[in-house]
Amino acid sequence: SGRPTVYVDVLGPDRGEPTGRIEAPFRDLEKALAKVPENGEINIVPGDYAIRSLKIRGPVRIRAPFGKITVKVRSNESP
Repeated sequence: SGRPTVYVDVLGPDRGEPTGRIEAPFRDLEKALAKVPENGEINIVPGDYAIRSLKIRGPVRIRAPFGKITVKVRSNESP
């Protein structure tokens, strides 16, 4: 798409630290939202994701190109 892209997979990278790149995706949507540049894109692997809050700082495209995702807001009491 030509946009700067950040990747998310609830299972995380196979090895090493998550960087948001396709070979080392972030494990959570919140980290991706914090790192994606304005007018960028977040590609999410199918799965269930929990977030504390949904804060989008600017225009960003969020895609789940390969299937269904579920995003649930967890309460402050949850671990």
